[in-house]
Amino acid sequence: MQHYLGITPRNDAEGVLQDVHWCSGSFGYFPTYTLGAIYGYQYFAQARKEIPDMDERFKRGDFAALRNWLKEKIHQKGSLIPSGEELLKQVTGSGLSAAQYTKYLEEKYKVLYNL
Repeated sequence: MQHYLGITPRNDAEGVLQDVHWCSGSFGYFPTYTLGAIYGYQYFAQARKEIPDMDERFKRGDFAALRNWLKEKIHQKGSLIPSGEELLKQVTGSGLSAAQYTKYLEEKYKVLYNL
């Protein structure tokens, strides 16, 4: 943390053990976070295609269209579909794509850091 962030924790609670999974040795959770982020991005990209004015709605604080889209496409079907991959294919027409997520990250950080 000192090298990357310039922070020296005073104790373990402020340092490496701030994540409950680390102190219990449950390191396997981290890949699932990444998978969830990839799925989430693909669902969000699909919602943007199907709700073209979604960003404008968000600016007004209107999240109803996305909530309804999620209810119809994800929430009502989620427990009926045997796998996340199958649900993703039904909702977006494609499987899990690291390439799509990588493109999203490149664009996000280009904007954030003026790269």
